[in-house]
Amino acid sequence: MPFIITAFLGATQALLLISSLGTTSDLINENTESGAFVYGAMSLMDKLTNGIAYQIIELLNPNCDPKTSHECGNFYRNIMVFVPGACVVLIVLVLLTFNAAQVGIRRRETRSNIGESDHQQLITE
Repeated sequence: MPFIITAFLGATQALLLISSLGTTSDLINENTESGAFVYGAMSLMDKLTNGIAYQIIELLNPNCDPKTSHECGNFYRNIMVFVPGACVVLIVLVLLTFNAAQVGIRRRETRSNIGESDHQQLITE
């Protein structure tokens, strides 16, 4: 049973990492001149949120007395199960709310192309 749970935790971590990198590359799109800044800003935010989450976990940590060792073990076990599980639920909900669109095409470009074809039709008439 622990191997199955470990596999799910690994899949969760991989799904979160891939989704994060995919979202970052979608933000950059064809504006490659700002790509380094976007990846740097995302990395900074990742480090800040991980540090804040770590501090919150440590603040919620019960007193680890050697006489009551089960309390610490249960706390960290619950953190390792429920935090990634909640992240997976959140990322699935976010992914379900994305609109299906062709990557690389911007709305303003398609609108301007439509406007140009209408303009060309008006000129030919």
